[in-house]
Amino acid sequence: MNNIQPITTKKEIKSWYLYDFANSVFATPGLAMFVPILLDRLTTQKACSILKNNSNGEKVCDDNGHYEEEKIFVNIGFNITPESFAFAILGLSVLFQAFFFISFGTYADYGKNKKRLLTINTIIGSVLAMGFIVLFEEWSWFIVGCLTIITNILFGLAIVFYNAYLPLLVRNHGDYINANTDDKKMEVEDNLSNKISTYGFMWGYCGSLIVTILTFIIIVFYPNTTNRYDDRNTNISICLCIFFTGLWWLVFGLISISGLEEREGNEFPDDENWILFSWRRTYLTIKQLKNHKNIKYFMISYFLFSDAYST
Repeated sequence: MNNIQPITTKKEIKSWYLYDFANSVFATPGLAMFVPILLDRLTTQKACSILKNNSNGEKVCDDNGHYEEEKIFVNIGFNITPESFAFAILGLSVLFQAFFFISFGTYADYGKNKKRLLTINTIIGSVLAMGFIVLFEEWSWFIVGCLTIITNILFGLAIVFYNAYLPLLVRNHGDYINANTDDKKMEVEDNLSNKISTYGFMWGYCGSLIVTILTFIIIVFYPNTTNRYDDRNTNISICLCIFFTGLWWLVFGLISISGLEEREGNEFPDDENWILFSWRRTYLTIKQLKNHKNIKYFMISYFLFSDAYST
């Protein structure tokens, strides 16, 4: 690692907090609430149209998007119910996230990649999130599914590059630098890491709460015409909410990034491939787990808890 690193300032720490304030909004009201609802509504509308067309108009869904005598399906190479399609999209997005997290983990830990890649993921991810604004018609059901996967991947990668800042902020903090023994440094590192990450979570929850309230106002006061599953205005109001979460992520995300230093991680070995190195490092870590039973159980438990919480 380059020995000459900027000293961590209060301004930079607050900028780091601000990024959680920015992108947690897309995760909580956006991906967790509005995107699944939109995906389910559009897929149901498509399935009901298929049912009606295949029966020459004799079979029609009720106001809730159900047909009592048989299940409704969309076709993605095989028949799948709207509910199953929505779950499949969310499951696939998590699977792809895992692949990209491992592949790009090295870019976060080594060299001067963090700020640039955080910026790229923020811009592309938030702009695509805002793209949901035009996807309120039945024909867009499959596009919404694909866009859900892509935005979830980009959101997750942004978190990877964002979190890579934490150890560097701690190790370049004045309290850590001034610690005069290894034990003291370890104590200061633990305390600072816990304090900074906790405040980051707090800012994220505050941002999510604010935007949840604002989007709730949009839903309540937007002129929805009916409570039917195929009401166009309801779709538009949901798309407006998703657009707003993307806009929030973009604006506050870029403000946050502007306050972060271009911090350098460890020097990457010249004879290594960035992506292959990530996968080999992951493999070796998993291989070592058999010798650390408690850590293995903890990681499995954390994975299950984290995945359940996220989905």
